[in-house]
Amino acid sequence: MTTKFDELTFSIKQNSSIIHDLKSTIADLQNSNLALQSKQSQLENKNINANKQIQEIIELKRYSRRNNLEISNLPESEKEDLIQAMKNLQEAVGVSFVDKITALHRVPSFNKGKPKPIICQVASKSVRDNLLKKLRNSKLTATQINSRFPEMPLYFNEHLTPELKQLFFHARKYNIDQQFRFCWTRDGEI
Repeated sequence: MTTKFDELTFSIKQNSSIIHDLKSTIADLQNSNLALQSKQSQLENKNINANKQIQEIIELKRYSRRNNLEISNLPESEKEDLIQAMKNLQEAVGVSFVDKITALHRVPSFNKGKPKPIICQVASKSVRDNLLKKLRNSKLTATQINSRFPEMPLYFNEHLTPELKQLFFHARKYNIDQQFRFCWTRDGEI
C-alpha cells in the first residue's frame, strides 16, 4: 500500500510540475500574443498613415497637372519645333493659345511604337478646358499640323498621372467590353 501511495504521490508531483510548466508556457504565449497585437495595431496605424500620404501625393500630382493638355499621335521629327507645331495647331483650330503656353515638351510613352505625347502647359485651367473642348471637336489630323506628316488622327486629353492613365486605359477597355457609349476624364478624375 505504501508503494502505491508513494507512486501516487510521485505521479501527483510530476503532474503538478507539468501543470506548472504549462501555466508558465501559457503565460509566456499570452504575453507574446499581447506584444504581437500591439505591434499589429502599430503597423495598421502606420499603414493607414502611409495610405493617407500616398493619397495626398496622388492628389498633388493630379493638381500639378491641372493646367496641362496632352497631345497624342503627333509624329516626331528631327529638330522639331514644338512651338511652331502649336502655332500650326492654333491656326487649324482657330483658337489663340500659343501666347498662354508656359511649358511644352514630349514625355515618354507606354507604347513604344507610337510617337511620344506632347505635354502643353497653359496659364490656367480654364484656358486648358476651353482649348481642350475646341481641340476635341475639331477632329484634327497630323497632316493639318504639318503637310509632311501622315494622315493620322490627333488625340487631345487631360494630362493624367501614370497611375490614372493606366486606370483610364482599363476603364476604356471595360467600357468597350460592356458596350457602353462613353468613358471620360474630368479634372483628372475618371
